[in-house]
Amino acid sequence: FNKYVTFSGRASRSEYWYFFLFCILAGLATAVVDMVIFGVENELSPVNALTSLALFLPSLAVAVRRLHDTNRSGWWIGGFWLGLLVFAVVIGMIAAANPYADDAIGGLFAVLGIVFLVYSIALLVFFCQRGNPGQNRFG
Repeated sequence: FNKYVTFSGRASRSEYWYFFLFCILAGLATAVVDMVIFGVENELSPVNALTSLALFLPSLAVAVRRLHDTNRSGWWIGGFWLGLLVFAVVIGMIAAANPYADDAIGGLFAVLGIVFLVYSIALLVFFCQRGNPGQNRFG
């Protein structure tokens, strides 16, 4: 957490994956806390939501630094979020224009879902790769 929102520099594989593990464990712990406080059947999970919100920017920053370690731009992460936003807008526009266009929406979900799956697999491969030894354009 000493690099809470530092997007410059590099992050080793272990730094990235240990932070990823911490985020998973924090999410599980806060989900249990929410179930204890608000009950199992309640859909409210404010503790988990606040934890996720607090960890969003640091996890984004460590992912960008991890990509920098493999000599890739952090915009690979930005492309994922931008694509997700465009996907949501397009689906919303189709649903608003014709609420009975289930076939078109389903087909679009299938095609764009495959694109996001391939993109996510590429990011996972990048995160698992060994960093560039020595200096690169990111430090």
